[in-house]
Amino acid sequence: MKKLVISMLSMFAVLALAHDVSMVGTDGQQTPPISIELPADFDFDAAQAELKQARTQGDTQRARMLGQMIHQYWLEHREMEPDPVFNGTSTNPAPEQQGEDRGPSGPLPLWGDDVLIDPRDGAQQVQMASTSWGELYAIAVLKDGADDWLLVRRSTDNGATWTTYHEYNFGTDYNMSSPGIFMSNDTIIMSYILEQTSSGDHIVFVRVCVPGPSDNVIYWGSPTGYYDATCEHFSVCTDGVIWGSGHYVYATWVENYMPDSTRLMTATSEDINVSSWEVPPVVIQDTDNGAEINETSIAFGSGTDALWIAAGAHPIGYPFVFDEFIVGYISTNYGSSWSDDSLITSHGNNTDEYEPAIAGAHNNTNWVVLHTTADTTTHANRDVYNTYSLNDGGSWTTEVWIDAHENFLADVWADNNGIGFFGACRQNDASSERIRFKQCSIPQSWTASFLVNDDISGVLSNVYGPSVTYNEGTAQEACVA
Repeated sequence: MKKLVISMLSMFAVLALAHDVSMVGTDGQQTPPISIELPADFDFDAAQAELKQARTQGDTQRARMLGQMIHQYWLEHREMEPDPVFNGTSTNPAPEQQGEDRGPSGPLPLWGDDVLIDPRDGAQQVQMASTSWGELYAIAVLKDGADDWLLVRRSTDNGATWTTYHEYNFGTDYNMSSPGIFMSNDTIIMSYILEQTSSGDHIVFVRVCVPGPSDNVIYWGSPTGYYDATCEHFSVCTDGVIWGSGHYVYATWVENYMPDSTRLMTATSEDINVSSWEVPPVVIQDTDNGAEINETSIAFGSGTDALWIAAGAHPIGYPFVFDEFIVGYISTNYGSSWSDDSLITSHGNNTDEYEPAIAGAHNNTNWVVLHTTADTTTHANRDVYNTYSLNDGGSWTTEVWIDAHENFLADVWADNNGIGFFGACRQNDASSERIRFKQCSIPQSWTASFLVNDDISGVLSNVYGPSVTYNEGTAQEACVA
């Protein structure tokens, strides 16, 4: 096992591009949405079946048209009713609560010495990904005075040594946030939010690159372009593990579009050419009167092509009527339409659940959401819980994941080649700051937690948590940064 450290693990990190920040595509332009006119006898269910068939047959043009028709039908027929939580009611039952599963008692994975990914101070929040042949890529923001630098590092020896894949200085007029990096069919996909401080405009941005010794970007773009709503919590995934080179890119983020109001947004690019977003930005949840969506995590998994968004929710009436909880939304047609909100965790158990990270197995219908819990009244006793589903989110079960000391900021990753999950989180006690790691083959039976990094010098971030992945080229060896 490898444990990988960026110096000064604290604050914010992003992904960035080495292009003029006004560009939003290979041609610098946003593709306008296509107007779709539906036939009078349009059959939603039949269109979903045809969409999957078209993707299976590699008929991209037919798949794109069917996806746009499904999306148009959903927009015309969905109902967004107000409820007392955000403005709506969820009919899903509260999840079953269970005690902690301590997991098997066999030998735990061995972790090596810390490896410094970059020697400079000021690097903030790291995300990491691996190619199928074992190259590791780590991304962070490097704060240098008033400047934000993109920092991308590469390792070809399982994290023992690192070189610079890419650096870029955005200067003093731009702030970056919500980084993301992952591999899809051995193509690097990066995402981030860029804010122009002089204007207050935001853009959510995606960058597609080829692995190698230095930066080689092939597509870049944004589903939004620059606009004046504040954007936060950008999360991106693909379905490349299932669909290979025919992969789609899915994005979700939160807009703070007016005081005390938020909107959960989503968009889909029906290939990795992210200069064009065939399913343009659409609202799947809106809130007002102080309720808000304040965190997001998106993942594609499942043998049934399920796509889930898990979001942290701060409800109306908090803390006297409802407590904070994790809400979910599922798409079964590649982001063309979405379900109404459903409860992943309870909003009435006097416990706040927040900081969700979601992952789905690719060979069955198992899903895992790791999240922080705390007492609603005191905000103390932070633990990490495992809320899992064995049936694509038809029902959820919640159990303690790690509960000794203060535990928070968990991350979870699904095995691309199997059914297992890897998880990591931050842990504090009276004198030490730690990172803990667990893994499992099935969501209800994890190993005991294992210490990755015991740091007593107080430099680990209490704002941003660890990133967990695994090196596909070295027998799926877990890596934590």
